Amino acid sequence: MELSKTLERIRALVAKADNLEMLGDENSLNEAKALRERADEMMQKYAVEEWQLLRDTDISFKPERVKIDIGEEGNLFLQELATLVDVVANFCKCSSVWMQGSAYAPAGRKEYCYVYGYESDLRYFELLVTTLLLHMTGAIFPSPDPAKTMGQNAYELHNAGLNWYDIAQAYGWVETDSWAGEPKHMYRNRETRERASWGRTVGRIKAAYVAELKARGEAPLRIPPSGSANFRRNAVNGYLLTIRIRLREIAGKRGTGTELVLADKSQNITAAMDTDFPNRTKTRARQYSFNDTAYARGVRHARTANLNPAAGGAPRKAL
Repeated sequence: MELSKTLERIRALVAKADNLEMLGDENSLNEAKALRERADEMMQKYAVEEWQLLRDTDISFKPERVKIDIGEEGNLFLQELATLVDVVANFCKCSSVWMQGSAYAPAGRKEYCYVYGYESDLRYFELLVTTLLLHMTGAIFPSPDPAKTMGQNAYELHNAGLNWYDIAQAYGWVETDSWAGEPKHMYRNRETRERASWGRTVGRIKAAYVAELKARGEAPLRIPPSGSANFRRNAVNGYLLTIRIRLREIAGKRGTGTELVLADKSQNITAAMDTDFPNRTKTRARQYSFNDTAYARGVRHARTANLNPAAGGAPRKAL
């Protein structure tokens, strides 16, 4: 079975699973889960057949590697983004290396990971990791929706862990020096270059949030100015753990035969990484103060992730 045809069949299975999940009843959800597991099973079958074919040839096939951008310099969540890449890579029978510090030079360069694997596994990895990176960052770094009111946006962004200053920045406002005759706290919009006071920027957002809460009859979510990063870090760790568990549940249904057949593939990947990066080390997990509200939010968001995305997206670059 050609890989492109395999991915087309996966797309069809996922579309059917999505339609069933929209129904919401227990039978439909169970059938949708079975369809997603079938999609993963198809990729495993193709990977085994591909590897057996390669082993029967006289050509020495080495693993390829792809470069995956994970964020800009100064992003507070590069470690968590690199962790997601690693979790997905392992699920797809690939391995990753985070090039920590790769965003610092030259200017404008993005932090990235290298992911090692074979053709079908890398294609599967790219489909899944692209979807999950967008899904996860959409929860950690949400943007205002132009179709919604400021109150609705402030409510959703604040519940995502952003404090008032974060939300103001999401709208393009950054604090700047005051000119003569201006209030002490002034802000400039990155896009329009407009200048405005705290009351017309941060204060306006906060007031819109309070009005939205009153309309909803809800109590405010307290996020101190210094607690925004910690809140989002809790959310992303809840997300990562849940995605890891969900992927393990799918992988657990593959059976041991597949793993035995592909054991030498894994050894080749490890050897390629050892050749390129013989001195690589493991990154220690970052410490943070636990916030159950934020963590639970990340868990809920991860449960909505599509773990068998349809083919498509940007083409990969094999190095």
